[in-house]
Amino acid sequence: MAVQRPSPHKFLEMMSSEKVKIYIGQEEKLYQVPRALICYYSTSLNYHFTKDVCIKKASTFHKAKMAKNNAKHLYDCQPEHFDMILECMMQGSISRRWTNSREAIEKCMGLVEYAPKIDMGGLVCEIVVEPLRQAIKSPTLRPPPANCNVPRRDIPQRGFTINEIKIVFKVTKPGNSLRALVAQDVLSRQGLKGTGFEDAENNIPGFAAEVLKQFRKSASFWAWTDPINGLQRTFDGYT
Repeated sequence: MAVQRPSPHKFLEMMSSEKVKIYIGQEEKLYQVPRALICYYSTSLNYHFTKDVCIKKASTFHKAKMAKNNAKHLYDCQPEHFDMILECMMQGSISRRWTNSREAIEKCMGLVEYAPKIDMGGLVCEIVVEPLRQAIKSPTLRPPPANCNVPRRDIPQRGFTINEIKIVFKVTKPGNSLRALVAQDVLSRQGLKGTGFEDAENNIPGFAAEVLKQFRKSASFWAWTDPINGLQRTFDGYT
């Protein structure tokens, strides 16, 4: 299910809300973010920033004071990932430009892996689809010369690694557009009869089903052998 973005009026209200302090990474880089905005997209941060905390007075003769949390330290988040999260929340896209397609995939996948920790996986997985789509269209290296006889399996491949495929199918649910993109990339790289990702199909839950789904969407005409009677067929007819 797509993440419901706030209306322009609601967004302006969120941006005008009280700022909270978020410290990122071991270096504790400080970000001041509108409370309403970060709480809208993140269930866990909403809980943190809206719960009351007890502030004890220096003097024992004064009663303790209750106040809202206004700071959070995300130790395992990297500043570059939080920068991308801010872009996702504020503009609904990622504007960063990478030096090559491999870097783009690695950075986006790092964000995909982290985002569920703060309940923002849905938003991030939706927004990274387009930059990842552009990245997998670009080869990481130039193809070999036409007269160079290089086995296809030895040609460097662009696209998702097995580990990145595992991450996608771990943090997303069936029907997610990022799952579809991964399966489309696999079909593009290995063709309809390739077996390069057979282990992934057997061991990553949901992956084989998504590849089959994208296979059916991509094929407009093909002949296949009926496993029962041995006849050549096209779709549900016979050749």
